[in-house]
Amino acid sequence: MKEAPNLSYVEEIAGNDHIFMKRFIKLFKEEFLWEVGMYLRYINEKEPRSAAEIVSKSKYKLSMLGLENAFDFANTHEENLQAGDLSMHSGFQRILKIVNEFLKGI
Repeated sequence: MKEAPNLSYVEEIAGNDHIFMKRFIKLFKEEFLWEVGMYLRYINEKEPRSAAEIVSKSKYKLSMLGLENAFDFANTHEENLQAGDLSMHSGFQRILKIVNEFLKGI
């Protein structure tokens, strides 16, 4: 079964507070877009260790969206980037695209 992003965790945190949820999602989107931009910048500049720092931040957002397999993938990618290995970049890009599309729809 393929993973799909969802807001279950965010809904659990927000409860019936719709204003909080709306603000949380807005901030989440802003941070995620910034992180994606920085990640791609560091990859393009051949700075894998800097990219690893961004992946470290982003992987927790993946978990908050219910993407546990993506979290595990990001964790391994982060370790590889720390070693200068960019081999998992295309797979991570696919995850980022899926999350980006999901966030556009909410």
